[in-house]
Formats: sequence, C-alpha cells, structure tokens
Amino acid sequence: MNSDPLVSARIRSIQSAAAARRKKREDAEAAEAARKQKAEAERRQQVSPRDLERQAQAQANWDYWGRIYKQDQDRDYRENRSAAIKEMANLKAEWDQPETTETRRQHILRMYGELYRKYENVETRRPTTTSDDTILAHWNSEKRKAALARIYGTGKV
Repeated sequence: MNSDPLVSARIRSIQSAAAARRKKREDAEAAEAARKQKAEAERRQQVSPRDLERQAQAQANWDYWGRIYKQDQDRDYRENRSAAIKEMANLKAEWDQPETTETRRQHILRMYGELYRKYENVETRRPTTTSDDTILAHWNSEKRKAALARIYGTGKV
C-alpha cells in the first residue's frame, strides 16, 4: 500500500464520489419505480364507459334471471300448496267418516298437521308451530257448531 497521504485522500474522495453516485442512482430508480407503480394503480382504478356499460348489463341480466327464478319458485310453491290443500281436504273427509278407526284418525291428524304447518303462513312461507291438538280442537269446535246449526236451524256453519 502506498502511504502517501495525498494518494490516500484521492482514493477516499473517488470512493465517496462513487458511493454518492450509486446512492443517487438508487434513489432515482426507486423514485421511477414508485412513479410507475402509482401510474399503474391509477390506470387500474380508472373505469371506462364501456366497463360501466358491461357492469350495468351484467346487473340487468342478474336481475332478469333472478325474477325468472323467483317466478319459478312461486309457481312451484303454489302448485305444491294447492296439492297439499287437496290432500288436507281428503284427510279431513276421511277423518270425519264414522267408520275411521282411532289409530287411523291419529295418523290422519298427524299427516294433516304436517301439511298445515308447512303451508299455514303464506306471507313468510315458513312453517309454524300450530300443534295437532289445536287442529283437533278446531275440528271438534267446527263439528259442534255444525251440530248446533242443524239443531237450531240457523243455517250458519
């Protein structure tokens, strides 16, 4: 190594200048990368009118098929409910017959109650908690009212 102080000072100044240039270059590259990243983010955030049209069309399609699905669900519900009402009428008619056994009546009451609870609440279409005992009490009440109407001749049932 050279022990000359001027040479050592010159070497240190060259090295420090090179380090400063490297630092300046790195800072410039980092600033350029940040600028590009910001520009890319802004470009991705911009929405073209065509993109808005596509979004509106997709939403319209979604709404249309949603309405079709809802109509299908409503039609199926009404068909199933009508079939259940007919079945309930058949069950009630069988329950009213005098030759129906007590075991069969309990079975009919349970089947009727299941159908009734399934379709009772038309607005929310959710099963309710009406018990079989409540249904039986209503049937007995209607039977009593019909008997009284026949006895007193009011004509109201």
